[in-house]
Amino acid sequence: MIFTFKPPFDISGWTLEFNMAPSGGAIIITKAAVPINMVIGQFSFGLTHADTTQLPNAYVYEVWRTDTGNEVMLATGDLVIVEDAKY
Repeated sequence: MIFTFKPPFDISGWTLEFNMAPSGGAIIITKAAVPINMVIGQFSFGLTHADTTQLPNAYVYEVWRTDTGNEVMLATGDLVIVEDAKY
């Protein structure tokens, strides 16, 4: 999943975290951001085959800024992994 801030702005030095949970359930996956171009606010999170062993199902995700003194949710949404998903 690739995220880009609109309008673009520099997020260099930020710590970003992706959390995924079954709808209405507890977090089952937490990932650190992979920088793409932090100067324009672009980063990604990847799910591996090992991450998706409990699938298919419907999930919710949140993206958080987690560096000290700046904990804030930046994005949230629904994520549906279908049977026979390709990795």
